[in-house]
Amino acid sequence: MVVFISTVVLARILTPNAFGIVAAATALIVFFDVVLDLGVGAALIYEQERGVTHRAHTAFTLNLIISSCLTLFGVLITPYVASFFGLQNHEDVFRAMFLYLFVRGLGQVQDSMLQRDLRFARRASVEIAQGVARAAVSIGLALAGFGVWALVGGLLAGEALGTALSWWAVGSWPRLSLDRQIARALMGFGLTFISLKVVDAIAIDSDYLVVGHGLGATQLGYYSMAYRLPELALTSLYWMVGAVSFPIYAQARARGYGAPMLASLRALRLITLFSFPAGVLLALVSREVVYVMFSSKWSPAIWPMVLISLMTAVTSIGYASGDLFPALGRPGTLLVLNAPLTLALVIGFVIVVPYGIVAIAIAHLAMALVAMAARLMLVSKLFDMKLVDQLRAMWPGVCAVIGVLLLAGPLRLLMPHGPITLIALLLAGALGAAGGLLAGSRGTFDELHTLATSLRPAASP
Repeated sequence: MVVFISTVVLARILTPNAFGIVAAATALIVFFDVVLDLGVGAALIYEQERGVTHRAHTAFTLNLIISSCLTLFGVLITPYVASFFGLQNHEDVFRAMFLYLFVRGLGQVQDSMLQRDLRFARRASVEIAQGVARAAVSIGLALAGFGVWALVGGLLAGEALGTALSWWAVGSWPRLSLDRQIARALMGFGLTFISLKVVDAIAIDSDYLVVGHGLGATQLGYYSMAYRLPELALTSLYWMVGAVSFPIYAQARARGYGAPMLASLRALRLITLFSFPAGVLLALVSREVVYVMFSSKWSPAIWPMVLISLMTAVTSIGYASGDLFPALGRPGTLLVLNAPLTLALVIGFVIVVPYGIVAIAIAHLAMALVAMAARLMLVSKLFDMKLVDQLRAMWPGVCAVIGVLLLAGPLRLLMPHGPITLIALLLAGALGAAGGLLAGSRGTFDELHTLATSLRPAASP
């Protein structure tokens, strides 16, 4: 909510060009961020070793070396990166953004240890404080007239606070130590894991690179804003699921081969129960969101937002099973599937970019449908998880989508854009989703009630 509110405020103060400049820098930094620790953090989670051990010290030292090298490399290539996006007058922005890598690198291992130990309450506190700091600094600088530097300053301030709090949350300070044998073991698992993450990053962010290079910063600003609401409402949830599911699946391994499969099916059911109707509803309210919240200057973002909302809903399917492969020691298998699909996606972006950002969004949605169908079949073939079981797990989400379309769809067609329409669509969508579940998957309410009950803190004696 903090990030969403700050986005609305910043969208009204800053220009699409400012958002486009930062989106261009972020598109490249994402790839550096993925390889920031070469997977040693993931290896710590996979191995399930407890405490701040010699292994953790080695992981921290590796991370510090890698983040320093990546930051220096990024600063050195800044002129070429700025030239690629046609932003030669903004090299200082790109250099400042690369400092993010070093700051983030200082806290990567601590964050991995919090995930490994399932200490998500503390991790949530860190992320909330980080979001508040980023919003406060960005809005303050924007109101003071700093333009694009408001976005950069907020990002760096939030990350610096998050890193400091991650150290505090772990409660023990790592020391510099580099055991070569441990480093080789950590990186042996980590490099395959990171290869998979790099391919995923290309699939997620290559459209930013193509749009920024082919259409310029202003069009990239519109496209990044089209991504903003689906990212906040859906993709941020997927990141949380991924942060939890990998250590959960890794721990479930100890209870037998079937335990991670059952956990994955339940994750698929719960994530699609939310993402399917939420994605369709976001598509229906995109026009109202842009005009009412972001202002009419962002109107070119409407149709891309519609398509990206649908694409984001579809990709939720993969987040339920994606961490199953590395948790069971088979990240390379998923890499074999994702690599050719990602190559096809990038080629598609390059082909359609002359037709504008709507064409890019269409290509993204089409490839997401193909990729998720392939993912379901691969999971069915490799693991003890029949395709019909996966489809059955997604059925409650499909029922909710039907309800949203039946109740909110006609309102979207009949009502003019405005705040009243936005409120009416949101209410109709929520009621429609509940009605769809009552009609087609009534038992889902019992499951949600059981889940909610299990989350309540135990009563004091």
